[in-house]
Amino acid sequence: MAENHVVTLKAKERVELRRMTSIGKTPARNYVHARILLLCDSGSQGPAWPDKNVCEALGITRGTVGRVKTLFAEGGLDSAVERKPHKHAKFAGDFEASVLETDRTPPPNGRARRKAGIAMQASKSRPRKAAKPATESKPGTPKPKAATRRTARPEAKAVKPSRVARGR
Repeated sequence: MAENHVVTLKAKERVELRRMTSIGKTPARNYVHARILLLCDSGSQGPAWPDKNVCEALGITRGTVGRVKTLFAEGGLDSAVERKPHKHAKFAGDFEASVLETDRTPPPNGRARRKAGIAMQASKSRPRKAAKPATESKPGTPKPKAATRRTARPEAKAVKPSRVARGR
């Protein structure tokens, strides 16, 4: 059975949540979580809506309302509204060893050194096309224009008579 946490906001928290919902720069997830907390506030100035009404008003599920209320009860306002930092993947020992071994090998033929990040591509070893050599232009010469869409010549366009001229 899910716990039903009661949200009671302090005056400072309520002001902060109202500020977040009134400015137009708040990320959507943070905005929705702030609205959930404001609508569920059972304090003296809060409307204390039931979860069902909050879900209908905001177009979200009861699970979302329950999660936000649980986050608020366990971690406070910041943990309920702000995004959690992403955890970076850690490599297994075998993969890390193979990456380091690849990084220590001599560079490919025709290269003085390896490209940055080449060791991370060790698991995706597939041949790559050679880069095209850069062409230098003389100073003062215009750069070539990008390919443009071809259009028909004006004299080749057929002119259709208007409907008014045909009597329709």
